[in-house]
Amino acid sequence: RFFKSKIGLVRSKGDDYYFVSSEQPPHGPRMFSVRHMDKDGDIKTIGEFCSLTRYMAEKKVRQLSGCDY
Repeated sequence: RFFKSKIGLVRSKGDDYYFVSSEQPPHGPRMFSVRHMDKDGDIKTIGEFCSLTRYMAEKKVRQLSGCDY
């Protein structure tokens, strides 16, 4: 809970899941990342960790999953 991590938008494409995670350090703004989880439960960050705004991260998740909603 040190970084107050949260999970946001989640979308799937086949066996893959794409989602937005966010962290807020003790000093600084909340920043967002795009993450990918495969069918084995392995999670990887797509792009640079905590480098996006919420809007940019959600847009990327929608693009990767092919879901426009």
